[in-house]
Amino acid sequence: MAYVARLKEPSTDNRYWIKTTKGGLNECILIKGNSCLPNCVGYAWGRWYELLGKKPKLSKGNAENWYNYNDGYKRGKTPKLGAVICWRKGKAGNANDGAGHVAIVEQINADGSIVASESNYGGSRFNVRKLSKTFYLGKSYTFQGFIYLPEEEKKEEKKEEPKKKTTHEVALEVIRGKYGNGSERKKKLAAAGYNYTTVQAEVNRILYAKKK
Repeated sequence: MAYVARLKEPSTDNRYWIKTTKGGLNECILIKGNSCLPNCVGYAWGRWYELLGKKPKLSKGNAENWYNYNDGYKRGKTPKLGAVICWRKGKAGNANDGAGHVAIVEQINADGSIVASESNYGGSRFNVRKLSKTFYLGKSYTFQGFIYLPEEEKKEEKKEEPKKKTTHEVALEVIRGKYGNGSERKKKLAAAGYNYTTVQAEVNRILYAKKK
């Protein structure tokens, strides 16, 4: 399924960004009214819920702690659609020098730049931002990397095993010349999963019965 970018602000009644205690789906901190917005963490967590269709395993703590959080998702330095882009501010884990920032990759441009959707604590409920291929956010922020959406497991279609023929059916095919003669017959029967001695015995039985 094609990725659907979110470039418009979610409605105020969208449950992905309403706190669970207020009847929504979002487990991040309550910010205002019944909403987990404006807050980058509440936004990114809710956006993944929207994309996955189920509760994400992402951190619900400060943004700068997300990249090193043990959630089981793959990480890397290359942008992918839907990925969480993470920055730390100061030293990760030290909220006194800033809590970092997270956003969601919505578009990837040919020049390597990206368009990200985000929310900002104490600021805008929602906005989109274009970032250069260096993902520079500001001199006080350090790019950490991307947390990737889990890829859907491709369900392999179960191929029905061809029904194995009976010894009698194979023997009739041998008589009609399907498997050749001598060593060639033995090899072909073995490749098809049939025992040469058993099949040949059935061939002899059929031929003997016809002579009677």
